[in-house]
Amino acid sequence: MSKCPRDPHSDQGVQYLSDSYISLLTYHGSEISVARRGCPWENGYAERLIRTLKEEEVHLNDYEDIHEARAPLGILLNKCIITNALTLR
Repeated sequence: MSKCPRDPHSDQGVQYLSDSYISLLTYHGSEISVARRGCPWENGYAERLIRTLKEEEVHLNDYEDIHEARAPLGILLNKCIITNALTLR
């Protein structure tokens, strides 16, 4: 069984406001939390994560397509998540 975040917080991206995503969270008993429009500081971790991915990988490389970018982005993303998890302990 896949894990569902207990109380995810997101921006107002269309993927986070879709009926299927909201239904999945509701089914698992999660509280839905969405940042207000124009308030990126309410979702600081995600905003910083995207900035790091862009600064440390995307802007430094010239990928041919998404398939070429997927592996190095995945490695950096995992590194960022592990680092954050260790920092929060």
